[in-house]
Amino acid sequence: MIEYFAVFEGCEFLQKENVFEAIYEFILLRFEELERRFIFTHHKKELNSMLTSLCRGDRKMYSIYKKSDISRKLGFRLYEELFESGIIKKEFSREEPLRKKRGEKLKKASRDYQIEDKILFKNGFCRFWFTFIAPNIELLRRKEYDKMLDIIMSEFEKFVSFTYEILCKKFLLEKFGEEFESCDSYWSKNVEIDIYLSKRNGKNIAAEVKWKNHFVCKNVLSFLQKKCAKEKLEVDTFALFSKSGFSKGLLKMQNEKLLLVDLKEFEALCREKLL
Repeated sequence: MIEYFAVFEGCEFLQKENVFEAIYEFILLRFEELERRFIFTHHKKELNSMLTSLCRGDRKMYSIYKKSDISRKLGFRLYEELFESGIIKKEFSREEPLRKKRGEKLKKASRDYQIEDKILFKNGFCRFWFTFIAPNIELLRRKEYDKMLDIIMSEFEKFVSFTYEILCKKFLLEKFGEEFESCDSYWSKNVEIDIYLSKRNGKNIAAEVKWKNHFVCKNVLSFLQKKCAKEKLEVDTFALFSKSGFSKGLLKMQNEKLLLVDLKEFEALCREKLL
């Protein structure tokens, strides 16, 4: 179900036995009809380039239009159009501005560093379109459907892994109800944490998400703890999410301070969001 949610969130379809059969029938063969959703009235090349860069990069706001060789002024104008169209939304940074002591001289790298918000697609179908379809649209115009499907299949696991992270955030929000203040990724100049949930009682949760075909082991927990310590983040509970389960050693460590969640937890959530 997670694979279907990754592709078809925000797009009506009839579920088939295999997600790639569904992609072939409901997207590749209907690309001309679906393409009308993404026809821009102006700056078509720049907008398509920005959205493709969003799929491939670190999602940081300024780097997206810089990679597309677009000026800052035009980049912000195009962002406004994309926000208004409902294709993208903003994920705000929670990094604290750098504070220096009186008389302290900062290194050039620190002076030049700028805190950046990140950009998200509003739904999975928009992200799928600009990850796979828009950059390879000429293949579909030439009716090379099988070649297009090969491209999708070769990168599909990586594509789905980010959707899994989004669903993990939804899982935590539903589990803790009204206790939270925010639940997003956390990033700074030196650290990336998949999920950092701030609760109103001050007890925070840091989470790592793994979409891999093997058990998650103790080293993943240790690495997450080190990242939080480096950023001086106060964490009451650590959460690990795994596609393929957990090692025996990690399962023995599970308590109220360590939440372990495997793929089975998400079946009901995906079904509810898709149907």
